[in-house]
Amino acid sequence: MNLWQVSDEYYESGSGNPKDDLLDYGPSFKGLPMWEQLGKIIDSAKLIGTVKAKKYKPVKTVVTDDGAKFQLSEKQADRIKELVSAFPMPVRADIFKEIQLKKGLTKFIKYSKIESISDEVLIKIYKEINEE
Repeated sequence: MNLWQVSDEYYESGSGNPKDDLLDYGPSFKGLPMWEQLGKIIDSAKLIGTVKAKKYKPVKTVVTDDGAKFQLSEKQADRIKELVSAFPMPVRADIFKEIQLKKGLTKFIKYSKIESISDEVLIKIYKEINEE
């Protein structure tokens, strides 16, 4: 049973206006969206060798909206982005909100060490995030 089957209407509901297709991170985010923070870790790691060693200052830390700081490797940041992207669109908006907070991001960090992403892993993450 595939709980993640998405109706075609989710893919065809766009207005055609590029501004409507932009991801709405939500006005309730206090800090920089986690998606962007993860991207900065990945991007800064790619600068090794292109920036002088004395000037190279890699980004390794993200901060959640509730003030928790996490130090992540490029590999972890990349895997977290892959996990988030693997969720279907209707669920992904909720996932963006969850990773803004310590509880949600902690779950994704835990799963950032897995070798492959499957529906079972996504379901497990989603259930863990929604537990009280």
